[in-house]
Amino acid sequence: MKKNLSITAFSMLLAAAFITGCSKDDTTPPVITLSGSSSVDHVLNSTYSDAGATANDGEDGAVTVSTSGSVNKDLVSPYVITYTATDKAGNTASETRNVRVYNQGETFAGTYNVIDSIVGTTLVYPYTQVIRVDSAVNNRIRFNKFGDYANNTNITATASGATFDVPFQTGLNIGTGSGCNIADHTFQSVSNSFGTITNGFRFQYVDAIINGGTCNGSVTVNSNWVRQ
Repeated sequence: MKKNLSITAFSMLLAAAFITGCSKDDTTPPVITLSGSSSVDHVLNSTYSDAGATANDGEDGAVTVSTSGSVNKDLVSPYVITYTATDKAGNTASETRNVRVYNQGETFAGTYNVIDSIVGTTLVYPYTQVIRVDSAVNNRIRFNKFGDYANNTNITATASGATFDVPFQTGLNIGTGSGCNIADHTFQSVSNSFGTITNGFRFQYVDAIINGGTCNGSVTVNSNWVRQ
């Protein structure tokens, strides 16, 4: 009987060794789950709070998630946040979230065919204009040559949705040629609600020459913009 017990115990040890020797190593990484969307559009200048992520491993259960990357809320740009988790066996997984910081004035960005008409006259000035968004101030857009004056690249407007406004500002020493053709001008919109244009917009502004002696004066302009 004692001999039979010894044989049985030995057989059990062999079986245990066999099972242990045949077990597979853990090669499966954790599964990372993002909280929220993997792609986010975020308004420029507004506070960004990342939604984070969680990770779970088949062997270890909940696993710590580390985060790399950051979002500059005050600069228009695409950003990538990377989440990484590693289990006890050293298996690593990662997921990413793409965050696009954008200027809400971007709906106005593009190239336009512009017609400026001087109110009270028959003078009409057609030209091509490019609008781009400001990279640091939400709802601010910039013009490549407002009023079609050479070197007039610093004029901005506030634009969001259907709202469009050129605040009072000055273009210094703009234009080409000689005499009154090169001067300091001020610009300011006075109306943006006197009609609509298909695939574009309209507004009215005042263009005034200042510091120009006998050149001083102002005109009111109806400005019609159609996107190319």
